[in-house]
Formats: sequence, C-alpha cells, structure tokens
Amino acid sequence: MDLQAGQNISISRHSPAPAAITVALAWEPATTALTLDANAFALAASGKVRCDADFIFYNQPTLAGGGLQRADDGRAFTVQFAALPTATERVVIALTLDQGQRRGQSFGQLRQVRTEVRDVASQAVLAVFP
Repeated sequence: MDLQAGQNISISRHSPAPAAITVALAWEPATTALTLDANAFALAASGKVRCDADFIFYNQPTLAGGGLQRADDGRAFTVQFAALPTATERVVIALTLDQGQRRGQSFGQLRQVRTEVRDVASQAVLAVFP
C-alpha cells in the first residue's frame, strides 16, 4: 500500500496480522548536510505518552519490555505488538532536525523522505511512503 501525506493505516487489519513490524526510514538532503533524529512515541488513548519512558530516541532506544526498539543507526524501529504496554494504543514515529532553527535548516531542504513498513516474519511490505 502506498501512503499519501497524512494518511494512517491499521496494521492489525492485515490478514494475518503481523506479530511484529519494522518501520525503516530513509532521507536525502537536497544540498545541505542535515542532522535528523528519528523518535517514536508509544501513545495511550489520550493521544499522549504516559511518561518519559514512552518516548524512544537516541538516548533511550528501547521501551520497557522491548515492545518498541530503535535501531542503532536511528533509521528503523521494530514494534513487537505483544510486548507493548497494554495502555499503548498507537505508535507514532517522527523526524526532528537537530538544532534546525539555530542552524537555519528546515525539512524543505530534504530532497526525499521515505518510510517502509514490513512484517518482521515474512518481510512482506505492508506500506510505503511516498
């Protein structure tokens, strides 16, 4: 499935529903070297993290219990659904620019951003953006 900007998908609606997925990220700066950080948020029904431990980033690469893990290179996350806290309703992944405002940088300086969601067991592609 090719995703459009702002579109959401439900992984659990795939048949069979995967036990775990990998979300791989790729980006290419157009002209300027940019420092991007990939982060993930384990959100509760309120749409917010329950605490700081639900925020996954370079300095905290794994959610307690191992349900959400950031790859060492920061360009992929693995989600193991059975290991997520029961309060987690949604996982959101975001890119941020490290000191972008101070450096006069913006996402407009990226040539391309790509996301690929795969079933860990079968390696089947479930979704791609763009």
